[in-house]
Amino acid sequence: MKHASNSRSGSARPNTTLLLDPRNLRGLAHPLRVRIRAALSEHGPATATQLAVRLSLSSGATSYHLRQLAQYGFVVEEPDQGHGRERYWRVTHAVVEYDSSTGAENPDLGGVYLRAVAQLYADRIVRFVDEVGDAPAVLGTEWVRAWTISHWNLHLSAVEASALKEHLVDLLQGYTQRPVEAGTRQVTVQLQLLPARPDTDA
Repeated sequence: MKHASNSRSGSARPNTTLLLDPRNLRGLAHPLRVRIRAALSEHGPATATQLAVRLSLSSGATSYHLRQLAQYGFVVEEPDQGHGRERYWRVTHAVVEYDSSTGAENPDLGGVYLRAVAQLYADRIVRFVDEVGDAPAVLGTEWVRAWTISHWNLHLSAVEASALKEHLVDLLQGYTQRPVEAGTRQVTVQLQLLPARPDTDA
C-alpha cells in the first residue's frame, strides 16, 4: 500500500519512496502523525503553528509530533523558509509504502497505521461531499464532471487482482512524474482494492 502524493513546492524529493519497516513504522503509526505528514505532502512546507490551524490542533501537539516524525526520518526542517525561531518542515519522501511484511512483527502497530490512513481517506471523501454542492462556484464549471466517487465489484483471481493493482499504480505514477503546469490543479486519487472475505463472496 502506497501513501503517496504529488508534493507541492519541492516539499519532497521527487519520485522517492520510503519503505516502512518495523522500526520507522513506530514513528508514523499515530493518527495525528499521519494527518500531519499528509498535510505537508499536499500543501507544502509549514510551521507547527500553521499546521495546528489547518488541522484544528494545538501548536504544542503539532510541535511534539513533528519532532517524532523527524526522529524517524519522515520530515526535516526546510532551511530556505522561516525567519528567527520560525521553523518550517517538509516531508522527506514523496511516497511512503506499507506492505504485508511491514506490520508482521507488530500487527497491532500496523493496524493503528492502517486505520489512521483509512480515516484520512474517509474524511477526505466526506469533506468533498459536504462541499460538492458548491463545486460549480468553487471549482469552476469545467470541473463539475471531472470528479467521481465510484466502485466496482469484480471477480478476480489473486494473480489478476495483483496485476490490476500494479497496472493502476503504474498508470497513476506516470502522472506524478509530470512537472506542474499552468492551468492544472492538485487532484487527489484514492485507490482501494479490497478482497472480500470468503464467507461474503457471492
